[in-house]
Amino acid sequence: MQKAYVRPTKSALIAGMIVVTAFLLLGIIMFFVLMQEGAYIGMVFMVFWVFIVLLIGGIYLYNYRNYDKNVEGNVAEQIVLPGQMGKEDFADKLQKLDKLKREGPHRELMRKLQRYSVNIPKRVFAQLESQGDVHEIWQGIYAQVGNKLYDKSLGVVIDGNIAPNELFG
Repeated sequence: MQKAYVRPTKSALIAGMIVVTAFLLLGIIMFFVLMQEGAYIGMVFMVFWVFIVLLIGGIYLYNYRNYDKNVEGNVAEQIVLPGQMGKEDFADKLQKLDKLKREGPHRELMRKLQRYSVNIPKRVFAQLESQGDVHEIWQGIYAQVGNKLYDKSLGVVIDGNIAPNELFG
């Protein structure tokens, strides 16, 4: 499996450090204003504010200083590259359909099968069903028989017995 890491750019880290500096100055100024007013609860809040801002600033600074070093050490989000998605083999797809036949539809399984589903007009569906090109695997859920109805680059491909204008509407 190929991995990629999503992380902020250097310019975004610099912008973040500028914002952190502004929030830090705001917190320090507000602390002294509240101290002159004698608002101790506000002062406690501003100490908490400054602590959190310093923590966030430290994360930005750490990521900036280690930007070109170990990518996995930086605050980053791991993703699977789009080219790797959908590479499951035909046997895995059949197992999902078999599971649907046995257990019926449930949220997790239907989410996994969603990428393999398409919508077609009712009259086209009726014709495909009468030709035996689709069959019901659970009440209201149909699957194609064989693999002649779908092309990776074209999508749904219907044989010549259905006029193109019948595919719309």
